[in-house]
Amino acid sequence: LLIDMPIDEVVLRYAENAARAGLDGVVCSPLEAGAVHGRCGGSFLTVTPGVRFADGDVGDQVRVATPERAKQLGYKELYVDMIYHYNTGSQRMFESVGFTAYQTTEKGKKYKLKLS
Repeated sequence: LLIDMPIDEVVLRYAENAARAGLDGVVCSPLEAGAVHGRCGGSFLTVTPGVRFADGDVGDQVRVATPERAKQLGYKELYVDMIYHYNTGSQRMFESVGFTAYQTTEKGKKYKLKLS
């Protein structure tokens, strides 16, 4: 990749470039989201696919954080984009740990968890 500096500094530079270009936010690790907000402002969006439960599989994510760590890093809410209607087990699991459905579509439900 020809990256000649620490990855967290690269992420911040990319975020600054995105902000200067007029983008609303970036996709980044939950480990850098707080620093991105510090550099680009609190309203700059950070989408972080790497938040996992402590006993969960990290899947294809390398840099992950638990919801508790996300809260420590300054996250206010976590979102799950879509759990399909037929996947009632996952819906019950997310609801059992405090997520609430905030939107229902023909395919399923979108969930969020307030951390603050």
